[in-house]
Amino acid sequence: MAKNPTVNIQIGNQTVAASSVALPETGRTFREAWSLGDQAIEVDMPKARILQKEVIRADRVAAFQTADTDFMRSIEDGNTAAKKKASDYKKKLRAVTDDPRIEEAETATDLSALTLEYLI
Repeated sequence: MAKNPTVNIQIGNQTVAASSVALPETGRTFREAWSLGDQAIEVDMPKARILQKEVIRADRVAAFQTADTDFMRSIEDGNTAAKKKASDYKKKLRAVTDDPRIEEAETATDLSALTLEYLI
């Protein structure tokens, strides 16, 4: 009869048996921000905030492309209202990672809910 192999998790400089610790509510979402607490994996919130901002930055690339297209079309059409709308949206996109709700998030679950779509 074959023995079940032990599944280990690397957390920082430590390796622990996966069965010996509880995973965070967010699952692997902030894997790079994990730290080992007392019998549980904890999420280092400052590191998690940095990771969430990186996700938001990656997600906003496509939004910037669409906004740039809308902005250029508004210039070509001479539509000042559409130009202002596109310009304002681009400003929101630039500022989204400075949204205070990111720093105010107290839990990893709260932080993971702060997506680009939610913040804009």
